[in-house]
Amino acid sequence: IEKPLLVYTCKIDLRQWFLVTNMTPIVVWMYKEGYVRFCANSFSMKHMHESIHLSNVRLQMRYRNVRKMNVPEECMWDYEELRNYLTAIGQEHAWDELIFPGMSESVYAVMQAARDTMSYRENTFQLFGADFVITENFVPYLIEINSIPGLNPSTCVIANLAPMLLGDILKVMIDHQQNPNADTGLFVKVIPEKLKPIDQLTSKYRTFAPPKMTPSQRHQQRMDDLKNRLMAIQFQVKPEEKFSERYLGINRDNLLLTTIMSPDPKINSTKTVATASETIMNDLQSSAAEKITKLKNLYNLKSNNCGPGTGSSAQPDCDRQRGR
Repeated sequence: IEKPLLVYTCKIDLRQWFLVTNMTPIVVWMYKEGYVRFCANSFSMKHMHESIHLSNVRLQMRYRNVRKMNVPEECMWDYEELRNYLTAIGQEHAWDELIFPGMSESVYAVMQAARDTMSYRENTFQLFGADFVITENFVPYLIEINSIPGLNPSTCVIANLAPMLLGDILKVMIDHQQNPNADTGLFVKVIPEKLKPIDQLTSKYRTFAPPKMTPSQRHQQRMDDLKNRLMAIQFQVKPEEKFSERYLGINRDNLLLTTIMSPDPKINSTKTVATASETIMNDLQSSAAEKITKLKNLYNLKSNNCGPGTGSSAQPDCDRQRGR
């Protein structure tokens, strides 16, 4: 994607969690919260450095101390912060009208296409993590889907979101099963509009195998079937026409320029200073146990209990980094 959405001149991508609770029929629940990963340095098609193009959390830890001005300390936002940013640049409708519906459409289409290759047992579920890149016109493009998304609290954003996510999974799998009107937390069910049965739509396109096929022919047949299934899945994502000029063209470019450009010619060389906790977490030579010990010493923790009533904890620092 040569023209991704840039925040403070840096490339971002989104981790979108979704839950699959049935495959016959397909039932997909999208989570309304997730996290936004930042690349530490300004986007450029002329330079292919990893700090510019790869937003992997572990990789970007190396570049937090030299990140661009305004990029968050941990190179990460939650969705709420991204929505606030979109509102600040005059694109408050982009999330609800384009980005979230587009991600829902992509996820559901992939599940439909993969239905025949997936096994399902009653009363089971699976949590997935989908990664998306957003274009400058707010169109989400699916990069990959992780079948075992990591929930390790490697940043304050993930540490705050993961417990809420796990609690809402229980609401969907237990409360909603017993009472269809029960609260499902931040999970919303994906309901495609005017979606015909996939078998009806693809029957005339299906490639039937000859009696004997070479491995390459079998592979080609599988690819053809997958392509036809994806083509057959129809969604209607209808953003309000009156808002179309807000998302496309020079009007949006001007809005972004007035938001992210600074009159200070030295702003590109400005460096931020790491916090004490960042310095500990960024130390690639220390083991996890050593980092925990250093963090305990930093916050004067004398036990492993970080809950209420234990005095100091790492949570205030997390809240401070999020501006709370």
